[in-house]
Amino acid sequence: MPQETRINHEHFVEFLPLLADDLLDGLAACMGSKAWKKMVKGEPIYRFTPSELVDLGEATNHIVMGLQTGLLLAKHQKELADVALSIFKSRGVSADEMWQNVMDVYYEFLKVAREEHSERDRISPNHFRKFLLYFADGQLKEMSKYMDKEWKKGWGKRENPFRLKPDEKAKVVIVGNRAAANIIVGLLVAKNQPELLGVDWSRGVSLDVLWERILHTYRNFLYYKHFVDRKPF
Repeated sequence: MPQETRINHEHFVEFLPLLADDLLDGLAACMGSKAWKKMVKGEPIYRFTPSELVDLGEATNHIVMGLQTGLLLAKHQKELADVALSIFKSRGVSADEMWQNVMDVYYEFLKVAREEHSERDRISPNHFRKFLLYFADGQLKEMSKYMDKEWKKGWGKRENPFRLKPDEKAKVVIVGNRAAANIIVGLLVAKNQPELLGVDWSRGVSLDVLWERILHTYRNFLYYKHFVDRKPF
């Protein structure tokens, strides 16, 4: 029986942006839709047609997948949560601060959804599935503020950063960091409340397929890293 691929925690800081890029590729494909334009303008949801709501849901699902990616990483290799949080700590953001941000959104969700929950600073397993979607929706709206034509031009040039204009580079970095942060939020949630890993948070996605996709991206990363780092005899 072949040994399961394990993500080396020493590679994780380099590997995380590639996971974020997979999500951003999907979002970039959603940008031309009418639903995207209405969302950016801040139009109320009742002005969206049924087909536009489907398109908006597809965009939101890419953010949900980022959160699911973090949850899956924690499920298979829980030590990656500490590695991921060290990234933010090095940038002056503590795990407690990140968790408080998550809880602030959760309390907002409870008010909007008119749900009750008495346990302080804990996400109810009964709400977790719906909360993922609510959290992702808010993140999508925040990220879309920077995902304009300038970002899309920069996104298309990202493999050759020397071609990026300063404004394009700034937006590519901001959006990339936010996409990576969603993955880290998934890791943080699993670290603080491991019982939530037992809840059905698949939302119709095959988690086995998603995990294999993560490992496939990691194997490609290892091949590329070996090729680039390989020194001549």
